[in-house]
Amino acid sequence: MSTGIEGLDYIMDGGLPTGHVYLIRGEPGTGKTTMALQYMNAGARNGEPALYVTLSQTARELDIIASSYGMSLDGMDVHSGHDLFGEASAQSVIDTSEMELERLVGRVRDILAETKPTRVVIDSLIDLRLRALDVLAYRRLFRELMDILIAAQTTTLFLDSDPEYGGDSQVTALVHGVLSLRRALPGYGIAQRRLEINKLRGVAHAEGLHDFTILANGVRVFPRLTSELDAAPPSLDTVGTGLAGLDELTCGGVSQGTALMIYGQAGTGKSTLAASIIRASIDRGDQAAAFMFEEHPKTFLKRADRLGIPLTEENESGRFITADMRAGEVLPGEFVHMVLDAADRKPVKTVVIDSVNGYVTAAANKDHALAQLNTLVATLRSRQVVTVLVVEQPGFLTQIGHSLDVSILSDCIILLRQYEPQSMVRRSITVLKKRTGPHSTELRELVMEDGRMDVVAIPPDRLETMRQLHLLNSHAPI
Repeated sequence: MSTGIEGLDYIMDGGLPTGHVYLIRGEPGTGKTTMALQYMNAGARNGEPALYVTLSQTARELDIIASSYGMSLDGMDVHSGHDLFGEASAQSVIDTSEMELERLVGRVRDILAETKPTRVVIDSLIDLRLRALDVLAYRRLFRELMDILIAAQTTTLFLDSDPEYGGDSQVTALVHGVLSLRRALPGYGIAQRRLEINKLRGVAHAEGLHDFTILANGVRVFPRLTSELDAAPPSLDTVGTGLAGLDELTCGGVSQGTALMIYGQAGTGKSTLAASIIRASIDRGDQAAAFMFEEHPKTFLKRADRLGIPLTEENESGRFITADMRAGEVLPGEFVHMVLDAADRKPVKTVVIDSVNGYVTAAANKDHALAQLNTLVATLRSRQVVTVLVVEQPGFLTQIGHSLDVSILSDCIILLRQYEPQSMVRRSITVLKKRTGPHSTELRELVMEDGRMDVVAIPPDRLETMRQLHLLNSHAPI
């Protein structure tokens, strides 16, 4: 049975096995009610009868919540706590709470017999716990409700809070599946929401934490990327970089389906070199995409156009996609799926991430972000995509090395440096590594002028200046 939540069915291997009882738990604000409404609306679209028991708010309040996400309660049988519990008179012989719970069970049994729903939501269990005489009475009530719902052949979602917010951890052993929602606030940016399927009986579900976000139309889940799902070998066909001099250094260009790292100081031309690789991809008839974590896409396009690398027209036509990735506004899992959507739907054959520094800075958990980036690069390899990783030099590469070996991220590394001969700043370029074939170790000059970008040989007098500046023997450790 589909949950109606994009991405969630995928990690459940298709959806929820029917006829069972499931638990969604999490702290307030994690999206439990929103997910339940999406689940119910998915059933309503299929014409399935549905029962929504709302104990945490009135039916009117639930309708307002649904409307805020563009959803409706039409086609659902909605009952509030007031409808089910009724009015209990105060007396001293029988505890009022016991009468209330017995009335609730009886009303639910009658409603199930009348409407025969296939989908049921009970929101939320904490309200039942507050009305129960003690913990044992509550658990007996829960077990009785489960038996009634299973006997009626419904697929039911119970909503509950985490134990630290009053939830009961014992009921997780009774249900057929448990979905836990987590919410954390980073030092800057939007709330980081993640979910975990703690158990799902009889289903080989995707384990681990999966990012999710709450959008204008409800919850969307971004399944954790696993490289074994995309184990096809890369193509390794050689493609040009758009610069004849760089093609000579790389002995023909870069290999399709590999990761190219452009590494250097600020101002050495890393992003502009990436623009040349994008232009070459478009000239071959492919599409390209750039995800910009530092520079605004319009600035990137304007500079490329001025250097004789026209990209604005390609961007307007849709052959070149740009995305402005603002720090703190995108989850790591969301970014991963944005890239894969571009690679799958367009399809894009060249992806630029500019820069890895900005990507890691935007992530709340640096180690997790780098691990996801590693898996993303591996997945793009299997899709025969050239991945261009722009990395800024000052001390950052060493930091990456502490958490993730750079050689895992990149198949080819191009190093850009600055030197100052005759009171002028010039740029050098060399290829440090190419896994898929031979490359030149020659040091050349990267020239960037209005209307021109080129890789040329360095005159002997400048090479001597570079030797004196120790640039030939002082490459940063990688």
